[in-house]
Amino acid sequence: MHHYVHDIPGRLRVRLEGLRGNDREAQGIISRISTLQGVNKVSFNSLTGSFTVKYEPRLIASRQIKDLLSQTGHFDAGKVMSNDKYIENAAASATQTVSRFLFGFAVDRAFAGTGLSFLTALL
Repeated sequence: MHHYVHDIPGRLRVRLEGLRGNDREAQGIISRISTLQGVNKVSFNSLTGSFTVKYEPRLIASRQIKDLLSQTGHFDAGKVMSNDKYIENAAASATQTVSRFLFGFAVDRAFAGTGLSFLTALL
């Protein structure tokens, strides 16, 4: 399991797959992050398992927020996926889906009207 992190000064977004749909546990993490000096706002998207933290970069570094997430046992810096890698994986997945569709479409057209057309629909 990888973590997606988008980090710009003043705004940190961390997607933690293990917290998807787990509002109860997320509320505890929100409470802990909110106590850090310099943190202005913390929000959680239950659908994606993503935290967004708005903070004052002069008062706190994003590293400190990530350290707190590590202390809760939900974040491992060694499992962070870069933005480029995230986009690469999404593009590969989309390419695979489109390729499957086009292959199925081509096979269906090739065997249209034959007994094999039913079989191709199962692909």
